[in-house]
Amino acid sequence: LSPKGDRLATSSEDGLLRLWSLPEGRELSRQFLEFRVHDPCNRLEISSNSQLLLHRGDKKSRIYSMDNLELLYERDCQRAGFTPENEVFFSTEDGLEVGRVSR
Repeated sequence: LSPKGDRLATSSEDGLLRLWSLPEGRELSRQFLEFRVHDPCNRLEISSNSQLLLHRGDKKSRIYSMDNLELLYERDCQRAGFTPENEVFFSTEDGLEVGRVSR
């Protein structure tokens, strides 16, 4: 759920990542996730500025644009999330990485 409560992101076993408009419940965008069998979704998180969506699987984390679900960045990591400043952090075997993702 976005911080403003106006959008919802969902991921399902059918391989679709969807973005919804609330409270209407209208689908805004969808993306088929070809990797779903090998790397199922464990977590979805929307940045505090509602511009980026984090999709975390067992093996990789992926960052999508909230405008159209365009894949912007992909990284092998164990954990990932957003800082309050809308930076992305990745926890890897080598340590913690923090940075910005451009849209």
